[in-house]
Amino acid sequence: MSGGAWYFTGNADERFLTLAVENLLVELARAGRSPLAVYCDTPPFGSTRVGVRGKDRLDRHLQRYTSARIPGLRLQDLSQSLLDARRRRLFVAEGAKLDPVLITGPGIPGSGLPTVADAVALLIVKGTSTPGWVYQAVRPLASMSELPPISIVVLNAECLEEAAVFFHDLQEEVALLLRKVKPLRFAGYLKFDPDYTEAARRAGRPLVEHFPGCPFHGQVKYVLRSLSKAVAQPPAEHYFSRMAGWQASQAKKR
Repeated sequence: MSGGAWYFTGNADERFLTLAVENLLVELARAGRSPLAVYCDTPPFGSTRVGVRGKDRLDRHLQRYTSARIPGLRLQDLSQSLLDARRRRLFVAEGAKLDPVLITGPGIPGSGLPTVADAVALLIVKGTSTPGWVYQAVRPLASMSELPPISIVVLNAECLEEAAVFFHDLQEEVALLLRKVKPLRFAGYLKFDPDYTEAARRAGRPLVEHFPGCPFHGQVKYVLRSLSKAVAQPPAEHYFSRMAGWQASQAKKR
């Protein structure tokens, strides 16, 4: 998966949505990347997190996975201290391939938030209401001068072929609604095995760490390879400066 700011959301049950994002983040870290998770809602479920001592607002809310050591920060706690030059240099020093990630829970993406991301990943489940949900999620982006890459990951499909067929039909419907040619990209599927998922949950570890090499682990790798083709990696400062602008615009609305 390439760098830049990614916006993850979906219409799946929150448990599956957060499970998917958690394992994608952990696999990124296992592959030597340095993702930063910015939580719009709640941190990925099932992860063990510890607080980091510090005096400023950023340090008080910085959390890390004890396994993959992924820094996580709640969006509402992303204060100006994160955006000053000293703090930006700190994050860049921690990982030259910093991957900021925006995460939200299930539902329609927040107004304006996806526009600060370089790319969007929609984690969806099959269903008759899914095309309408995707259209509502993508519509705020359609007015942008250039539509950001929008990738689709199908959750709990039985196989890659089934997911691809569903995506093809979805692509056609959304293209008609948006009046844009092929606005979506197919990025694969993730199927959660109930036994593996429960065993990993009981162990308090991400599934890709507890069962490396299992079919789900292969699916995660496929999704990350697909997402890596969507966007080139900009400097980390590029993300933080846009985020500062977005925060300023939100403050004016209050």
